[in-house]
Amino acid sequence: DSIMIMTLNPKNSRTTLTSIPRDTLVPIVGYGINDKINHAYSFGGAAMSINTVQSFLDIPIDYYVAVNMAGIQQMVDAVGGIDLTPTATFTQGAYTFYEGTPTHMDGAMALEYSRMRKLDGDYARQNRQREVLTALIDELASIENVMNYQSVLRTMELNVLTNMTFDEMIEVSLHYRDAARTVDNDQLNGEGTMIDGVYYEIIPEEEIQRVSDAINSELFTDE
Repeated sequence: DSIMIMTLNPKNSRTTLTSIPRDTLVPIVGYGINDKINHAYSFGGAAMSINTVQSFLDIPIDYYVAVNMAGIQQMVDAVGGIDLTPTATFTQGAYTFYEGTPTHMDGAMALEYSRMRKLDGDYARQNRQREVLTALIDELASIENVMNYQSVLRTMELNVLTNMTFDEMIEVSLHYRDAARTVDNDQLNGEGTMIDGVYYEIIPEEEIQRVSDAINSELFTDE
């Protein structure tokens, strides 16, 4: 339902989250058709999704993490909640969010916040999803939550699929902690269109190149 690329750059102590609209029309690598990018996962699992994203943006992907929606809720609860300031006023599920009002959210509230798209579209929803993930990363990187890692790992075990080994998770948490303290956000921007009665997001070539260059510069920086 949501695709993000995360780069961790220890040289400039920065993390970047880049969203790909789920309706983006791309060649599905290994399936032989052009379709919505989020369909790659349903067609061929993580491998097909990774290969499709790598080909689309001309970037390498070392690891993947697939998280179900219940997992986001439980992980937010595992770190004691997150603090966000909504950028719009709306009601979603049992919760009302107020623009400009700092709000402490538990997992259920954060999940509803990240789900809203009827109000202002999918790009705004992607931004809210990155806000939730950024706040979660910030909590995970904080010293206060070191003691909560066991709870977080239990939550991950039930709700996360990944190709990272446990040792690799520990290595990332130890050596990339500083990079998690500064999180930048980006997203691919395109234009929606109907093709044969189906809605797709069409990303211009120059926008694809911009994002590809930005991600590769983080991966291969000499700073």
